[in-house]
Amino acid sequence: MNTFFDYNEFAFWLYKARKQQLPGKLYEGYQVHDTTAALKAAMLWERLGCAYEQALCLFEGTDEDKRKAITIVHELGANTVSEKMKPEMRNAGIKSIPRVSVNPSWQILHF
Repeated sequence: MNTFFDYNEFAFWLYKARKQQLPGKLYEGYQVHDTTAALKAAMLWERLGCAYEQALCLFEGTDEDKRKAITIVHELGANTVSEKMKPEMRNAGIKSIPRVSVNPSWQILHF
């Protein structure tokens, strides 16, 4: 890790995986230590056109934010990520989890 963004991305994933925080100020897009910061980060990623990062930050928010996050990752075709999000939502007691069906047709290349 030799750049500012490498450090920030590592800090983000360390927090996501283990809820551990590294010292120092992080780039706004990687600050997800509380709901307010996570939503601010999600808005930044949305403005930058980075839907995947937006969804990951939204998933740190409210129940409705989590529903939006799972919808975004599904629309991106990140089905493994959406499948990982579902049990976390269920374990948190969230009801009305969006159904995301796997449609392999998006994977077929048409020439």
